[in-house]
Amino acid sequence: MSNLASTAVANTLPGGAAIGIGVTATMQRSWGIPVSEMALASVVSGIWNNFLKLGLPIVALALLVATGGAGAGLVTAAAVGVLVLVLAVVGFALLLRSERLATSMGSLAARVASAAVRPLGRGPVLGWGESARGFRDHVTGLLSHRWARITVTTVVSHVSLFAVLLVALRNVGVSEDEVGWVTVLAAFAFIRLLSAVPVTPGGLGVVELGLTAALGSGLPEATKSQIAAAVLLFRALTWFAPIPLGIGCWVFWRLRGSWRRTIEERRAMPA
Repeated sequence: MSNLASTAVANTLPGGAAIGIGVTATMQRSWGIPVSEMALASVVSGIWNNFLKLGLPIVALALLVATGGAGAGLVTAAAVGVLVLVLAVVGFALLLRSERLATSMGSLAARVASAAVRPLGRGPVLGWGESARGFRDHVTGLLSHRWARITVTTVVSHVSLFAVLLVALRNVGVSEDEVGWVTVLAAFAFIRLLSAVPVTPGGLGVVELGLTAALGSGLPEATKSQIAAAVLLFRALTWFAPIPLGIGCWVFWRLRGSWRRTIEERRAMPA
């Protein structure tokens, strides 16, 4: 319910991703979920999603290289991507491994925040070092038991979107010989990484133009028209469809008072 409602906001409003976080927090708070648990879920799922957005183009480029469809420039891009992904994973692993590093990063963030609010006459920010260490402990506790499930569900989420695009292309008549599935994966991966920058709500316009241009390059006009139709169908299913569903979920949540409970009531419920 909260995922669909927040997605509807993210897909329609400027800065909708940030507002969507507020929608999620409001709905889950009404169900008695503490802010600490919401933050933990948001941070971990966000990190896993970003890791996959960085990793999927690398996989696609590797497949292009294996099938002879990549030149020297793409190979170089893949190598750079691997380096960035490795650095990101290693940095995250070091943060989780070291309590001292987590505390230091929290303290550094507190000093930066203190400098930012000082001109406003606000006091220094305190306690962020200890909070960062405590949050690090919660993250490691979650990942020690659920890292495999989180990884699998994140992969399924992204691959299912790619599958919708591929099926849309095939069903409008774009054959494997015209645009192979590896090429589709590469275009999907790079445009998805590009759309992570919130230029428009839900990547509106950016995704459509990017996919159509990437998939239709060098092909006959008739095939380009089929690709454009498939991309619009893909976006109708993955961008537009969540909007009315999300609005319905928000309305249902507003009317469903029996779901509301405090944090104490939720904790008192049987596991």
